[in-house]
Amino acid sequence: MEGKADFGVGSSSLLLERQAGAPVVALAVIFQHSPLVLVARQTQQLQSVHDLKGKRVMFEAQSTELKAYLRQEGIDDAAIHALPHSFNTRDLIEGRVDGMTAYSTNELFELNTAKFAYQIYSPRAVGIDFYGDNLFTAEGQIKTNPARVAAFRAASLKGWQYAMAHPDEIIDLILAKYSKQHPREFYVFEARQMVPLLQSSLIEVGYMNPGRWQHIAQTYATSGLTLRHRPESGVRILGEPWPSCWA
Repeated sequence: MEGKADFGVGSSSLLLERQAGAPVVALAVIFQHSPLVLVARQTQQLQSVHDLKGKRVMFEAQSTELKAYLRQEGIDDAAIHALPHSFNTRDLIEGRVDGMTAYSTNELFELNTAKFAYQIYSPRAVGIDFYGDNLFTAEGQIKTNPARVAAFRAASLKGWQYAMAHPDEIIDLILAKYSKQHPREFYVFEARQMVPLLQSSLIEVGYMNPGRWQHIAQTYATSGLTLRHRPESGVRILGEPWPSCWA
């Protein structure tokens, strides 16, 4: 919104930003199912998301779908001691926090490697099934550079399609040219975890369903995270060359 970037990747909370007045436009959906989950230390064989009440939990920005999940479970915001996210799994492993928001594609690898016993709580358990990693831009970018927006979208989706079809090659590329922050095993884990989220063998990468966005808007409204959803303020589909929608 400040003009420091032309494109971004965000969660379905982009819908809330749009309703708040930010002129953001979703260009494509990468994950048909959001990878956002809550992870907590496993303290007993049978435990539920309700055991997070009174606990210290790190929340990352744009994880409002997890708040919607907690509220739908009857867990008020004040019932959890929310903390800023450090993005360091050691904080959970070493007991500085009791839970954290996480990507099912990333942090779980570190927890597994540490042989840490954890419990995953997913919004999908209560029917909250949001999109994840949405490619977006600003309205002004579409108006002033429509060809560039279309080309960027097409190139991004082509890259995802190739990556999912050739994971080993892309892992080699990442390690050789971009980042050695993680071992090869991390990227193998990430690639495997992404397969059921993208569902690229069933659905074209980037596909968005306006009815699904309507459902996301209604879920936010029901959870009290936005104004009551109105049909006339619902999802709009832009024409070619880039299928786009927003609330």
